[in-house]
Amino acid sequence: MTTISPPSIATGEEALAASTKEPERQAVDHQRLITDAQASSTHAHATAAVPPRHDFHDATALLTSACDALRNGQMVAVPNFSLMDSMAAVKIMDARMDSGMELPASELPESDRLDTADSQVSLEDFDPFKPLTVPDVLWIMDRLLACEAAWHRGSALSQTLYTCLYFHAIKSLSHKHPRFQPLSAFRDGTGKIPAEASTSAAASTTSDHPPLQLVYKVLRAFLLGTVKTIDIAWSELASKQHLHDGEDFSSDKSGLSLLETTDTGYIVAELEDALEWLQSQSGRLPPSHVDALRARLGFRKQMLYAARLLQSPAEAAHLDVVMHAKFARRSWTLLLPMSDTADANGNTTSERGASSPGSSKEGASQVMPLRPADRIAAPSPASIAAFDPAYNRRLAWCQALRPISLPTAHDTWRILDGILEELQDVVRVLQHPDWLNWKSFFTLRAVRFQQSQPLAATPYVRSLFQTVICDRSMIATRLPLEWITEAFFQEVALVDPLLLRRASRIGRSNVEGGAQTMWNAPPPLGQRFHYFTQRVAGQLVQYLTALSQNRSRCKRVLSSKLYGEWVHISEEAGDIGRQLEANLLPGDRYLPDSLFAATQHLALEIMTQITLSGFELDLYTVGTDRETMWWLASRIQVEQSIVCSDLRVELSKLLERLLPEHRPRRYARTILYLSRQILLAQALEQLAVSTIFLVQLSDQTRRTQQGAEQLWQALCPGQSDCSVEMEAAVFSTRIKWMRSNVRRQLEDDEASIDKDPGETLWQEFLDFRAELQATDEDTLAAVAGDRLDQAIAHLQQLSESLSDEHQYELGAVAFSGMVAILLATARHNRKSLATTLSAGHDPKQRERGAQHEWIFEHPWIPKWTPPERKSA
Repeated sequence: MTTISPPSIATGEEALAASTKEPERQAVDHQRLITDAQASSTHAHATAAVPPRHDFHDATALLTSACDALRNGQMVAVPNFSLMDSMAAVKIMDARMDSGMELPASELPESDRLDTADSQVSLEDFDPFKPLTVPDVLWIMDRLLACEAAWHRGSALSQTLYTCLYFHAIKSLSHKHPRFQPLSAFRDGTGKIPAEASTSAAASTTSDHPPLQLVYKVLRAFLLGTVKTIDIAWSELASKQHLHDGEDFSSDKSGLSLLETTDTGYIVAELEDALEWLQSQSGRLPPSHVDALRARLGFRKQMLYAARLLQSPAEAAHLDVVMHAKFARRSWTLLLPMSDTADANGNTTSERGASSPGSSKEGASQVMPLRPADRIAAPSPASIAAFDPAYNRRLAWCQALRPISLPTAHDTWRILDGILEELQDVVRVLQHPDWLNWKSFFTLRAVRFQQSQPLAATPYVRSLFQTVICDRSMIATRLPLEWITEAFFQEVALVDPLLLRRASRIGRSNVEGGAQTMWNAPPPLGQRFHYFTQRVAGQLVQYLTALSQNRSRCKRVLSSKLYGEWVHISEEAGDIGRQLEANLLPGDRYLPDSLFAATQHLALEIMTQITLSGFELDLYTVGTDRETMWWLASRIQVEQSIVCSDLRVELSKLLERLLPEHRPRRYARTILYLSRQILLAQALEQLAVSTIFLVQLSDQTRRTQQGAEQLWQALCPGQSDCSVEMEAAVFSTRIKWMRSNVRRQLEDDEASIDKDPGETLWQEFLDFRAELQATDEDTLAAVAGDRLDQAIAHLQQLSESLSDEHQYELGAVAFSGMVAILLATARHNRKSLATTLSAGHDPKQRERGAQHEWIFEHPWIPKWTPPERKSA
């Protein structure tokens, strides 16, 4: 590509000086350029010349003629224009070039495409001072709520809140604005009213127009509350940085303000003022309209209160947060979309399965519920013009994102209702710090994360949970970091916290007293134990906070960081525990290897989460891939059962030797916890193995019917010659997180270089699979039935132990629900297996068999339906 020098253009003082020297030539040249420009007016680059000024000359025609002289491939460039300059230029089709361009209607979501009758509505018709009817205000509020829910779900502000044009005109929505003043305020000395002031004010004086207070008082207060609530949530996400920007949420403000400097108390006062004004309008506005507006404003005010109190959890009054959250849910329940109501008794019931107070059909019918946020559902052109789905193309601070479809009215209600419910859970976590309850609560939340998305577990709430767990090295905003270590060992292994504190002082007094020690002497036991407890505390915090991440991030953190750390911690716990036992006094109550058992228990729990979370994320393919993971999970559960059983036996022996008054506080709770963990591990082990048996049973049935030797669908669907090497490679990839903890051992032990735990496990699985393939169909079905019977017995026993559980404890309801689903799955599989066995002897029943399918009601263990049997 060749370049030519830019033409010399005289402007300003230089142009004026040149014109005084050769006025005749300049006049001739100027007239010629104007003539040439008019002759080529159809050229794409030609534009109308601006009126000449005495100190400037119009250069448009000169530039146009210069462009006409360019050949294809040439460009005008400044001297020394380099390749790097061209690479830094904005490219054609770059997303940044969309800024300022009007979006075609075909690019809008279908829900925001207007009908032919409304297609003439222009965004230029938007007038923030124009009176709005009550249906218009209600629809704008409902769409703002949908925008808020979409932002909580991860969309950008430029796609949600910023699409409301009233947000950008919020400073003009003041009762002091001239357009909102009564006509008498504008009369001058002659008694005349300016035309520009009478546009909005005149409408408010006539009885057939809605009052302007609906705009500058009601709608403005609601908009202020919405923006401030989003600002509080944004501050939590952006300042604490517990979650990842661009992965869980979008923090891009595009250079706009979210009322950061506006006091929350002022906005609450505005909401209360709007509620009082609505109360005074009961005779002028229809009661149904007043109630609908009051319900929305009441929800907005109470939710803002609750969010504001949790902005500083250490200073928040717990009861106040719960009270405001419940008041907000009471107003929010009245707005439940009518399509989601009602049982046979006429009670409104949410998707969570529990009737909310004040949710009777009679009460809900008096309030207009949430309506669809689609622009085609807007009541008038005025409300349509209030939103621009493509407003982000006007912003210069961000790339133009594609407009999104806002949540439905039902989804909006569920998202915001879930936030209100989980805000109360945040307070419960804050009020009752307890390791076992926290572990159960956050584990079950993590397991249900995928099933609850995208309507629950919003980033804002997950960030609040992590803030409550540990913020500024304080647990639950008030406890030292050492508390979580002491609570962990006490509640899992009955290790006395005072014993841990004394252990951290062993041998340290000699060093602190100034005794001479060798420079290369090992640290005293107390110092090592102190570092050990600090390390355990940090890893416990990381474990709980990882469970509050999205499930994909949680799996990555557990496998890449926490598993290896906890394996090293358990090894260190065994070493320190033996040294501690030798240095304690005879009267000290310490169970040997209790530290190791507690840390090993949590390491196995992490292994369970890593392995089975792949089913939640749908990472494993049907066939060998899933079978290997169920087999690995069964092996982990066997180890978990052994660790918890040994610990429970040793603790029971220790308790028998102690007098009742000398036994640890709440020791029965620890024994009950270990018993439940044993039952759960045994049940999961039996369910995982029985699931593999059922898969093999289905494969054998199909192979018998199709006459095929083998049928593997894990990696090569439709093929029967999948290589074992390929399956081994996939299995090796699945368990690569296990190798991190043995890498150091392999480096230290050259004789163990050839020992790979992945290869060992794979060979064990091949032996297990070969044994299954050699088993006939009837024996396989009988063994699967025995496994399922054992799992049902364990789950029934576990369910009975949960019947007396206090339902108000964290995680109690969710754990009971998980056990109930597992029990229902086990019973379903047992019944399906019995049906298959009976159908094998009845040709008529064999023709009625169902197709093979898996239904994951519980994310780990599916319900099994046998394959169809063909009649002979």
